[in-house]
Amino acid sequence: MEHLYTLTIVIPAYNMERYIARAIESLLAIDGRYWADFEILVINDGSTDLTAEMTEACMEEFSGAPIRLISKENGGHGSAINCGIAEAKGAYFKVLDGDDWVDRLAFEALLDALRDIEVDMVVTDFTRRIPAYGQSIHEQPVDSSLARIVQSVLPTKRLPMHSLTYKTALLQEHQFRLTEGMYYVDVEYSLFPMQYVTSWLYLSLNVYQYLFGREGQSVTLVSLVKNAAHHLQVLENVFEFRQNLSDSPLKAMTDDTIASMLEVQEMINPHSEQKTELSKQTRYLREIYNF
Repeated sequence: MEHLYTLTIVIPAYNMERYIARAIESLLAIDGRYWADFEILVINDGSTDLTAEMTEACMEEFSGAPIRLISKENGGHGSAINCGIAEAKGAYFKVLDGDDWVDRLAFEALLDALRDIEVDMVVTDFTRRIPAYGQSIHEQPVDSSLARIVQSVLPTKRLPMHSLTYKTALLQEHQFRLTEGMYYVDVEYSLFPMQYVTSWLYLSLNVYQYLFGREGQSVTLVSLVKNAAHHLQVLENVFEFRQNLSDSPLKAMTDDTIASMLEVQEMINPHSEQKTELSKQTRYLREIYNF
């Protein structure tokens, strides 16, 4: 398949009127000569606020910029990403959540690199921005000694969604789809496509700027407790995925993911209104999968 762009950036957006302009503007703040290299797909996932209008205002402000607004019925984060995968016209594919942004120089460097490589996945750094504490934590997902050397063996630790850029064909040709109507499917996004990855490259570029801890965010303790059943369902999906791996090298990464998710699940279960049932289901998963 011939691609029109080097990279597709998909922005899943549900009620992001306060943040969406920053996300888009961070991408378009780069040197204009790069605009031909990438497209921005804003997937408006049934927002009830001014997300669509704010996106349209950016499209008017940056006339000629490679932005498409796709509005759809609400289906959750996974549904928005699925829509982006189907619509993508870039050789590579990256997700940027609507309340996050990119570093200008690092994003330019990523585009430069993507033009000249042929791998299934690219891994980059990200920064966790925590405004409530005035903190910025630089996250390096893999060892720096691996930088710019094409790898065939996957890391043993799960790589966060913020660090990943996949080859679009890897997602489209395998008809990869995330679970819809569910929180925490970023775990599926950062794990399940790995079964198709045969080559990958780490670039020490601090591309993604991750806003952490805002009110209403799914990773806050309040949201985790409220959506504990969703977290458990995704955990069960990961366990099922593991069952089909046999002796795959991906099993180490999957086990790391499960261990982390189990720790979170067992922390939030006692605070949920469904604590008895959720605790029972969690124990059952441990037993039947011998974990």
